[in-house]
Amino acid sequence: MNRLRQRGLAIVSSSILLVSLGSTAAWAGDPFRGDRNPSNIGDHTEAAFEAIFAEGNYRAALHHIQMALRTEGSDPLAPAIRASLAYNLDSDLETMQQYAEATKTAAQALLDRPNVSPQDQIRGNLYLAAGTFLDGVYTWENDKDYVSAALTVQEVFRYINAAERIDDEADLNDPELNLVKGYIELLLSVNLPMSSPENAIAQFEASARPRYLVDRGIAIAYRDIGYKAGKAEDATKARNAYRNALNHVNNSLDATPGNPELLYLKAQILHELGKVNQGVAKQDPTPSDVAQVEEALDLFNQALAARAQLPVSLPGQIERERNIAQTWLNTHGN
Repeated sequence: MNRLRQRGLAIVSSSILLVSLGSTAAWAGDPFRGDRNPSNIGDHTEAAFEAIFAEGNYRAALHHIQMALRTEGSDPLAPAIRASLAYNLDSDLETMQQYAEATKTAAQALLDRPNVSPQDQIRGNLYLAAGTFLDGVYTWENDKDYVSAALTVQEVFRYINAAERIDDEADLNDPELNLVKGYIELLLSVNLPMSSPENAIAQFEASARPRYLVDRGIAIAYRDIGYKAGKAEDATKARNAYRNALNHVNNSLDATPGNPELLYLKAQILHELGKVNQGVAKQDPTPSDVAQVEEALDLFNQALAARAQLPVSLPGQIERERNIAQTWLNTHGN
């Protein structure tokens, strides 16, 4: 698989992450709003959310969400998580599409409640966006239809914009909405020309919560900025971006230690940072460069040790990148 293909899969994975982030999941309180007007969800839905995002354990999340769907399925978070797990764990597009429809149904029911609150209106629109996005993934995977994909993106943004208007009118500055918007804006700003990733990062950092997911998103953004700078042969910009990415992924790991997806992300960042001198600046690698790639190799292996709990396509991708790191060390190491 070439690097462009890997980046495309990373964007899809980040988007699936985004879909599941459209939630009011809570453990020891709402992580988006804390004690300020928190939304309540069921214990099993909460456990599934934590298993994915704090632990990186998709198999445990599947166990919890199957139980949640039997007793807590009226909240649209439960079918949204089930849909994303169908895609990530089993590449099961039919199950994903089934729960995408269930997500939209539950989201619309939220909007149709008598005297619906602004907060629930925001959530309803976010989950309509999530379900619509998953519908678009289904269509794209089956048909590779660019026109339908573009129309789906327009509809997703229509729902996001509706949530944003409600947020502005109610003066909520809702951190859940800010998290979802932030992931979208980071993806677009890093991958589209004539955009400003720095502005998107600053706004995301200031307004979204929970913090460990903010740091994770910013680390991904800086990783990709570093990669683009390297392709443009700007070694200084690449180094600075990778160092910023490393700071943020370390912050996220401090909050959620042992998460294999974060270990993999840190390995990617160290791997690329260690190769800037040799690969971009066309200089001999330093002992520090070699040490960074050696640390990356160890982190790749740590992530692979948890392969049973990861999305089905991820261990193969990690192995390919680990082998690239090992080959580089065989040539440039001690």
